[in-house]
Amino acid sequence: MIRRLFRWTRDERGAVSPMMVLLLVPLIGVMALAGEGGFWFMAHRGLQNAADSAALAAATSDDTTADSGMERWEREARSVALEYGYASGVDAATVTPEKNVTCPDDNTKTDCYRVTISYPVPLYLTGIVGYQGDVVMGDGRRGRTITAVAIAKPPGDPAQYCMLGLSQSGDAIRINGG
Repeated sequence: MIRRLFRWTRDERGAVSPMMVLLLVPLIGVMALAGEGGFWFMAHRGLQNAADSAALAAATSDDTTADSGMERWEREARSVALEYGYASGVDAATVTPEKNVTCPDDNTKTDCYRVTISYPVPLYLTGIVGYQGDVVMGDGRRGRTITAVAIAKPPGDPAQYCMLGLSQSGDAIRINGG
């Protein structure tokens, strides 16, 4: 009996099991953070694409007319953000277009357009490590607010382009209706 007890204490089979049990909680936490962080990154990319497009649409629109109580540049910015799935007041999203913002490349000019889009994303797994987010969603769950900001300036004089077309048939560049 003593020999069996002695062999059992020296046996190394299954020695990884206690270590795995101890490391399982941090391992799940790291995987939760990696998955949630990837989700946040993809959500931010989508918001940034929407904000970039909305700022460009506002900057390139002709802002001489006002329809439906909203200037055209603002309507353009909001409609482009809506095409990406972000509308102010829907699912707690906010789309804020602004005009006459200081341009980042020239602090003396204030003719740029800025679009800020904020959207809360729900938390799924980061609660395992104790992260509670920064917002309470409409259904009572916790969430994190993702925000993207884009600034665009209106186009200046029409740009001139030089195009070179290489073709064997003689029709290197064809413009239908241009």
